[in-house]
Amino acid sequence: MKVLVEGEWIPDAPGNTEIRGYHLSRLYSPWVDIRAMVTASRATTPSALQEFYNSDLGEVFTPPGGGLTPDELDRCISDYSLDDYAGQECDMGIDVGLVLNVVIRENILEFRESRHDVGFSRSERPPRLWFAGEVTWDDLDELMERFHIKQCVIDALPETTKAAEFSRRHRGVRLAYYGLDKGRFERRGPTATEPATVHMDRTIAMDDTFDGLRDRSSLLPIEARHLGGLETAGLGEYYRQVLAPQRALEKDARGNWQARWLENGRPDHYAHAEVYCRAAGRIAVTTAWGFAFG
Repeated sequence: MKVLVEGEWIPDAPGNTEIRGYHLSRLYSPWVDIRAMVTASRATTPSALQEFYNSDLGEVFTPPGGGLTPDELDRCISDYSLDDYAGQECDMGIDVGLVLNVVIRENILEFRESRHDVGFSRSERPPRLWFAGEVTWDDLDELMERFHIKQCVIDALPETTKAAEFSRRHRGVRLAYYGLDKGRFERRGPTATEPATVHMDRTIAMDDTFDGLRDRSSLLPIEARHLGGLETAGLGEYYRQVLAPQRALEKDARGNWQARWLENGRPDHYAHAEVYCRAAGRIAVTTAWGFAFG
């Protein structure tokens, strides 16, 4: 059996120049016991599954109830810088707290025209992140103009009045509410007296957003690990807050298991800003056609 052959290392995170690692699983060994690995993969306890993922697959194990890992975010890093922004149209998500945490990503709505079809659709290319930072209410108007914002979703609580005023100043701004019982999104309004809103199932919307980061359908710049400032152990606030939410299974009042995203007492504002930004990107498609968002 030939065990030494020429090969090539292919980077999963080409923009990450600070930390270098290599993924080697037991499958690379010509002497591996495949039958034993299959048996290990069917383990039913978190400790046994962790042993399988770490020792056999050479991967980080996120137990049931876990969230993203730094490695998964690193894989989203692409070979571009925030300084490369060249005026592309974008979507914006805003989480409201003591400060405003803002995430801005490239709008990937494309117009298509053929002999059989004409319309708008989301491009297959992943949206690049062009801004992530803390701002004030006075900064929002400038951001809307500087990044050519097509759609914006802003947390409706706790500053509903200020969010509504911002919505009235700009077309395409919607107030976000968690709590929709069925479906992923539902958009409403605007009316003569109320601003436009989008209502989301919190768990489904967060699942969708985190899946987008996990499967690298949302990209990050080479500066990603430093975004948000206040670096600790090489990670800025953006990384720490996106990594904060943990997915857990809990029993409801009827004894049925349901999934929930928990913050575990740690700030997670950028995570929710990403949720709102992803919602804004999806709204852009239906707004172009004038459809109800569902």
